[in-house]
Parts: sequence; structure tokens; C-alpha cells
Amino acid sequence: MLAPPVVTIGVAVAKLLYDENEKNKKRNASKNSGKKKPAQQKTVAILGPRGSGKSSLVQLLVNGRVPDVVRPTNFLETEHSTTRLGKHEVALTIHDVSGDPSSRKQWKSAAKAANLVVFAISAEAVLTDDGYETARSAANFYGGLDFKRRTVLVVSHADMAEPQTSETYEHLLNHVRVKTLFKLVGAKDLVAANLLKHADQSRAIITIRTALK
Repeated sequence: MLAPPVVTIGVAVAKLLYDENEKNKKRNASKNSGKKKPAQQKTVAILGPRGSGKSSLVQLLVNGRVPDVVRPTNFLETEHSTTRLGKHEVALTIHDVSGDPSSRKQWKSAAKAANLVVFAISAEAVLTDDGYETARSAANFYGGLDFKRRTVLVVSHADMAEPQTSETYEHLLNHVRVKTLFKLVGAKDLVAANLLKHADQSRAIITIRTALK
């Protein structure tokens, strides 16, 4: 005759344990809600002609500085880094593709896989006819790809521009050739930077990170 109460007590204990378990789940969920969220994944492709500062931009994104010696990129090289975009920690995969015309297939595959394309040209390319023709050819190829990616146009090595005045960067940003290249690559953002100058490095990185959000 004592069996039913034992069963009843067993059920009651099980319910208490279940309720406590549910409370713990809610409590842990509440605690974890304020913790840093898992890293998001973003991919950046750095494209542009040879000598346009692509590898310097990669090192800025990865290490926060430009090394004293930057070697030319052969084919496709990939770097990994972690950064913060707003409240989120983001794991970056950065594809640095050679600017040689023989690497155009790698350009296409890298750009297709990217969340953001950074297209670099040098100030020298804007100001010299031969350099400009090379930059325009590269921009034509990228602009003609059959997909769209958000693109930042970086006019690097802005210290090469003439005249050497505080108005140099504004002069570059408004240069007719820069405007033409901007349209050809379908860029949404534009920045000119002397990649050896800290303030300009920061401006370039802020532009790229903002475009990544």
C-alpha cells in the first residue's frame, strides 16, 4: 500500500530536478549573452597592378604596419588575421594576388570568393601615361567581371604625387584619371594614402574596415 506515495515522491523529485536544470540553462544563457560573440568570417581580395602597394596594404591589415622591405607577390598568397568590426570579432582571410597580367584568373577566383575587394593603384600610375595605361587595363578587367563585390579604390604611395603639398591628396582624389578608374572598377569608397605615414595608414585601414561592416 506504500508504493503509490514512493512513485509520487519520485515524480516530484524528477520535476524539481527538471525545473532546476531549466533554471540553470536560462541563467547560463543570460550570463553568456554579454560575452564576446564567436568570430565572424570575412574575406578580402587585394587586387591591382604591380607596384601599387598591395602587399603593404596586406601587412597593414595583418600586422598594423608596413615592413621596411616589401617583396613582390608571386601568384596568390593568403594571410589570416583577426580584427574587430563594431561589436564583433572578425576573422579575416586576405588574398594578395600578383599584379602581373598572367594572374588574371587568380584575380577572378579571389574576387569571387571575397566579401570586399581592395583595388590598389599608385599615385605614379595616375601621373604617368605608361602607368595609367597599365592601371586602366587592370581596372577594365576587374570591372568587366560578371559579378559585383563592394570595392574600395586605394591610391597608394601618394607621397609620389606632385606637387608635394598638403593639398596633394585632395588633388589625387579629384584627378580625372582617378575618377575614371573609380568608375571602371565600380568602387564605392576611395582613399589616397602615403603608406609610409602613420596618419595615412590609419585612414586607409579605417576606410577598408568601414567597407567590411
